[in-house]
Amino acid sequence: MPKKYLTKKELDEFRDMLLAKRERILESMDSFAKGVKVEDPDRVRGDEADLAASEVDGAMRARLQDKNRKLLGEINHALEKFEQDTYGICEGSEEYISKERLRLRPWTRYSVEYKEIVDKQKRQVQRH
Repeated sequence: MPKKYLTKKELDEFRDMLLAKRERILESMDSFAKGVKVEDPDRVRGDEADLAASEVDGAMRARLQDKNRKLLGEINHALEKFEQDTYGICEGSEEYISKERLRLRPWTRYSVEYKEIVDKQKRQVQRH
């Protein structure tokens, strides 16, 4: 492996991408938190279809919030890797992650090759 894989300019670009994505997620989570109305089911007026739609909407919003929380954790983890000088290195193989992959998912922990191994192992565990 060459001593430096990512240039300072590339590292700055990836850090900026991560910071911008983190800001968008935090804004989304904040708006969600401010916009959530806790309804008392005894006070809700409407037919069963309205109630079902409300429940589905609430479940979708909860899943989105959970997804945002997880992604925020991944982004924060990636930002910590800048401090450790390990950003862009696969956590499984310790090889460099392709720049193309980092551009698509700057928070990724694994190279494409290693991620395929992880996914295959997960599928095998789920079958048993």
